[in-house]
Amino acid sequence: MSKEKLKIEDLPTIEEFERKQANQLILLSKKFPDAEDILMQKIGMTQSFLLQNYGLMELKDRNLAMGSVKKMFQYGFFSFVVPVVINIGLGPWTKYYFYELPKPLRVSIRLGLFLLPMYYCGMKNKEIYERVNWYLLDKYMDRTEIYMKFGDPKIMNPNFEDEQEN
Repeated sequence: MSKEKLKIEDLPTIEEFERKQANQLILLSKKFPDAEDILMQKIGMTQSFLLQNYGLMELKDRNLAMGSVKKMFQYGFFSFVVPVVINIGLGPWTKYYFYELPKPLRVSIRLGLFLLPMYYCGMKNKEIYERVNWYLLDKYMDRTEIYMKFGDPKIMNPNFEDEQEN
């Protein structure tokens, strides 16, 4: 992961992040009886902090976040455009026999034509969001707590001053 530009495929899987969270929960439960609440508060605090202070993240993480948003919009766009084009092309291709089919069959074909790409889009977008979200949480959870105590931007991003100059 020392590459200049991160890709979603470079990130660990969701299962690995869940395993890390389970181990963290076990460690916290040894010290505190309400460890799950503490971990959820830390996650919520980190998420809200990263949303409010987006500029404090490392450049490759910001690029990863923006790239994942673009990819999610592309999936959404193509999950709508491709079925529309297929639906429009379906008439002449079937010599308009399609419109002679019973209405329930036409409706089910069209629903399948639209819903399958949208379902695939939703599943891919959910996977992308979860992987990027867990990666950022895993990386910045401890940094956020330390930053809250000391307020030094170099805690969040060691190259903060260099990136500000550029």
